[in-house]
Amino acid sequence: PVDTPLEAGVALPPREVAPRSKPQVEVVRHFYRLLPAKPADAVRLLAPDLVGGSAREFVAAWAGVRAITIESTALRPDGAVFAAVSLQEASGRWLRVEQLFELTGASPPRIADVQVLSAQRS
Repeated sequence: PVDTPLEAGVALPPREVAPRSKPQVEVVRHFYRLLPAKPADAVRLLAPDLVGGSAREFVAAWAGVRAITIESTALRPDGAVFAAVSLQEASGRWLRVEQLFELTGASPPRIADVQVLSAQRS
């Protein structure tokens, strides 16, 4: 087929482009969504080296969290994911945490390392 030139004055509507999903960010968001009610499922999003030998300890540590509010997530140019969340503890107090997640190159990516950048109780 040969391309035919458009006539002057003919406007084409802009093509709708679906926003590209960022799998690294989605893994981090999914991790936080699972933590309050299903920490055992959240463990599956972690690389085995990060969990170590005891998924049970991880689950027990997160049992005291009632709710998590994801405030923001962002993919950094280096491929790491920044996340800011608020965690409600069993006591009712809130803890705001900023973390940096490193993910594996696997498909789907898994969380390979987490660094706490800041934590504040309110």
